[in-house]
Amino acid sequence: MQAVLSSDFSFAQFRYLQRLLLVHGRWSYIRMCKFLKYFFYKNFAFTLVHFWYGFFSGFSAQVGPAAVFLWSCLGSLFSKAP
Repeated sequence: MQAVLSSDFSFAQFRYLQRLLLVHGRWSYIRMCKFLKYFFYKNFAFTLVHFWYGFFSGFSAQVGPAAVFLWSCLGSLFSKAP
């Protein structure tokens, strides 16, 4: 009884196991799809910003202090806000 109280879910009979696995498997699949979509969007947007910055700065290697602060803020913004 103590294991049931401390678990995330429990079922009375093993015939409910198939439905439980299907539902949680589907939810896991949906969460993984959302994560991957966000992951690729974040990396694409971050790369595009770098490309445009390089294009407008003439692909110069010199970076101003404001740009360093901007990149650090963008990295934390993309990591925290899905």
